[in-house]
Amino acid sequence: MSIAATTNNTSTDAVNVAANNTKTAATETQSKKELTAYQASLQNRQALNSQILSSSLNISLKSDNQSMSLLFKTALEKVQAEFSSSSEKITAEATAKTESKAYETEVDNSPKATSERIVGMAAGFYQKFKERNPNDTEALTKFMDKFSQGIEKGFADAKDILKSLDKLNGKVATDIDETYGLVQKGLKTFQEKVAEEEKTAKNSPTSSTTNAKTSNAA
Repeated sequence: MSIAATTNNTSTDAVNVAANNTKTAATETQSKKELTAYQASLQNRQALNSQILSSSLNISLKSDNQSMSLLFKTALEKVQAEFSSSSEKITAEATAKTESKAYETEVDNSPKATSERIVGMAAGFYQKFKERNPNDTEALTKFMDKFSQGIEKGFADAKDILKSLDKLNGKVATDIDETYGLVQKGLKTFQEKVAEEEKTAKNSPTSSTTNAKTSNAA
C-alpha cells in the first residue's frame, strides 16, 4: 500500500472518530436537556400543587381534618376520571352533593368516616355503571378494577401534594395510611356483598321466570 493511500485512510478514520465524538456529545447534550425538562416539569407540578392548595381548594393544612378533606376530594376526582369515557361517564350531578361536602368544616374527616364516604361512593357509582352495562356478566369485576385504580391514584396524588408541602408526616401520614387500609377492607366487603346479591337475584324464581319468557319470546 502506498504512503498516500495510508495517509488518506488515516485521515478518513480521524474524520469518522471526530464525527462519532460529535454525535456522542450531541446525544449527551440532548439527554441533559430532557433531564432538565423533566426536572422543570416536576418543579412545575409541585408549584401547581401548592397553588391548588392555597387558592383553588382554599384550605389550610394547619388542620389534619382539612388534609383528610383533600384526600377525599382527590380520591373522588380520580375515580370520576376512571369513568370518563362516553359510555361509562358518571355525571357531575351524581356526585355533586358528595363533592360539595368534602370541605365542610362540620364533616367528620376521621379515617373511619373518610373511608366510609369513599366506600359509599362505590354504591352510587356502581349503580350508574350497571345501568350503562346491563348485560355485562363481568360488570362488577370491571367496575371494581376501575374504581380501585381511581382510589390508588387519588391517594398517590394526595400524598404527593402533602409531601411537596412537607405535610405528609405525623398524624396526617398515620391517618392517611389508616384510611387506605379501611378503604381496601370496605371495598372488599362491598364487592363480596354485591356479588352475593347478584347471584341470589339471578337464581331467584322471578329471575328464572323472566329468563324463560325471554327465551320463549325469542
